[in-house]
Amino acid sequence: MVVKRKPTLKQLFKEWIRYEKKKSELAKLKWKLDEFGSQVESGTELIVHENDVYRITKTSYARHGMNYSVERIASTEELPAK
Repeated sequence: MVVKRKPTLKQLFKEWIRYEKKKSELAKLKWKLDEFGSQVESGTELIVHENDVYRITKTSYARHGMNYSVERIASTEELPAK
């Protein structure tokens, strides 16, 4: 029977460091995304990506700090064939 050792505080610290790095990267990506979104003109568009259809809407006013929204509205299988 194999006995698995419990994690140590040093291992916990290393995982926390990895988490902090990812959190920092995510914050930078979010800032870049919002900055990019502020440069796009207002409008709405449907976009097919892989097997899903998304509606992306850009407004001229900010709502909760964002002026765009992306919603998955359907799967391509749910749509009628042409």
